Amino acid sequence: MKFSKTLRLFYGEYPFKVVLDLPRNYVLDESMTIRLEDFKEKYPGVKIRREYNTASLFFKDAAMIENVKAEFSKNVSEIFEPDAEQLDYLLTNNRTEIRRKLTHGCRYRVRLTKPKKDTNFDGFLALVKKHPEQFVITGLLEDFMMGKYRYFYGTPYFYVKESKYLTLAQLTLPTPIKEVVTMITPEEVKGTDQCQAIML
Repeated sequence: MKFSKTLRLFYGEYPFKVVLDLPRNYVLDESMTIRLEDFKEKYPGVKIRREYNTASLFFKDAAMIENVKAEFSKNVSEIFEPDAEQLDYLLTNNRTEIRRKLTHGCRYRVRLTKPKKDTNFDGFLALVKKHPEQFVITGLLEDFMMGKYRYFYGTPYFYVKESKYLTLAQLTLPTPIKEVVTMITPEEVKGTDQCQAIML
């Protein structure tokens, strides 16, 4: 059994995750399906995601780890949980991700609603060109914004370093922002309780 530390909430709300190894004939193994369904019924706050030969159980209460181990002791392969000092912070700042270091040195990850074809991003691209040190955009999204593709099939997101430029991005984007996640380091969690994420 492996123990791993997590620095974020799974699905934006669950700090704990337990991975179960399922039998290779899991698809044909009705008993495991029934056990998982019974467990979910007994503990309705648990979210279960099933894949080919694993099942992941997500929950908010650390005490649930013992319930999972008691019910599926032979199947538990990995347990994810945050440090105790980071747990309270994650639960009260659920649109914040704790990172060992900031991605691309940026404080914010911005996710857009799905852009429509022929959307004009000229104002936003001009802002990025004027302040390239403040923005990190994936090549695919940038190409779409420049009109090289008619459709965008991935998740449209980019990174911003400072809040001032996040505000400018909001003013120049033709597509609504779906979500802004604030990234913070473990050292900052210890030193502040004021870093909050923005949910739009």
